[in-house]
Amino acid sequence: ALRRNCSLFSLDLSSNAIGPEFGTPADELADEDTNYGTSITSAIEMNYTLQWLDLANNGLSPECGIGFSAALRENPAIACLCMAHNGLDHLAGFAIAEKLSGEGTGRGPDTQVRFMNLAHNAIGWQGGIPLAEALLVNRTLTHLDLTCNGIGHCGPATGRAFAKAIEVNTVLRTLNPEDN
Repeated sequence: ALRRNCSLFSLDLSSNAIGPEFGTPADELADEDTNYGTSITSAIEMNYTLQWLDLANNGLSPECGIGFSAALRENPAIACLCMAHNGLDHLAGFAIAEKLSGEGTGRGPDTQVRFMNLAHNAIGWQGGIPLAEALLVNRTLTHLDLTCNGIGHCGPATGRAFAKAIEVNTVLRTLNPEDN
């Protein structure tokens, strides 16, 4: 339905216990004749009207975060994304950083996502540093919440990376690294 809907602007799926298979190959919508692809990733790639998506508190897996980041590269509409309180790890953080920086796309930095809440995941310093580096080139994101992600577990390296990013990035208005 989301693939064909041309009027939905906002979708709040938060706190629905969607689970770790959501948005992964294990969650394909298929029958004997037709493979519609992975439910959320396929829908996001093809829906050009949805601008606000809340997937918080659903126990999503790192694989979902990675697949979702790839799908966002094809979607020009989503500007606000909340994936707080899930199971996203450093690999998901790295994939999100690639989305924001445009690395590997040949399109340049992202010009779509303005608000992103990744609080209370497990992105760690391995995902935190690439996110900070993405902020060096991204000039669209205005709000990034990284509360409680363990991004400081490598000592000052991640902090220095974010300090450098906010020195250069004049568009970002809110960066929340609380409890890291």
